[in-house]
Amino acid sequence: MYYITSENAKEMCSSRKLELKLLTKMDEKFTTKDHQTTHSFSRTRKDRISGPNQTVYKVAESSITSTSRSLFGQVNVIDDLFTVGPKPTSKILGRAQGIIGFADLNEIGLHMSITFSFSSGKYNGSTLSMLGRNGFSQESRMMPIVGGTGAFELARGIVTSTTYSFDPTTNHAVLEYNIVVHHY
Repeated sequence: MYYITSENAKEMCSSRKLELKLLTKMDEKFTTKDHQTTHSFSRTRKDRISGPNQTVYKVAESSITSTSRSLFGQVNVIDDLFTVGPKPTSKILGRAQGIIGFADLNEIGLHMSITFSFSSGKYNGSTLSMLGRNGFSQESRMMPIVGGTGAFELARGIVTSTTYSFDPTTNHAVLEYNIVVHHY
């Protein structure tokens, strides 16, 4: 994993490019010459697909979902915890809420529309909106940040997601999201 430094983050902002290969583990804020701001941070999302305290629910499926190897046409809604770290005791920052659709006929490819709604910390009341394809079979998946509110007004950026852990017995997953967001 590459750790971003203040210098290369400022360089990325001033050139108005986001280097998609960069991942970050820090929470930093930088202001560019044109008064835009970039935040870089890492957070985790915790899926509970079944069992007590379930946070992912199937709400629809197509006529071929049950015979499709990619679950094509299945639609889930989520209301997951969004935390500072992967441990069950990690500080809760808010909720990751949205819709996930299985949208690839050939492999598990998800279309994700998720809002990260911050309910504590310095971003309390702010949101980030992520919309895009999640190539589930890939070790590292990139999706765009397409907007935000509050501290992240007019945001754009990139989310790099990896699976931190998955327990097939309980169907609990912990997903790590490395986020670089650029906004005014």
